[in-house]
Amino acid sequence: DNVRAKEWTPAQVGEWVRSVDGLQEDVSNLFIENEINGSELLALDRDGMKDIGVKRVGTICLLLEEIGALKEKANKDNVTLIEHSPYCFGKSN
Repeated sequence: DNVRAKEWTPAQVGEWVRSVDGLQEDVSNLFIENEINGSELLALDRDGMKDIGVKRVGTICLLLEEIGALKEKANKDNVTLIEHSPYCFGKSN
């Protein structure tokens, strides 16, 4: 879980899709078959989902919402890293 979503392999993306509540099992297979990695997952939009074979509107909406939450978490993690950087507090010599 420590690996950033952006760096996920297609297998890790498949696991993540499988973990989303309310999705059918075969949806994760579409991501694996299309070798969607973490960067591609974060870039996917409604049309991209349809292109890889996700057909149900509800499924697409659910995935887009979860991907949005992933992006938000990634942004928060980046902010946290910056806040704890010694350069933000000035160096005392």
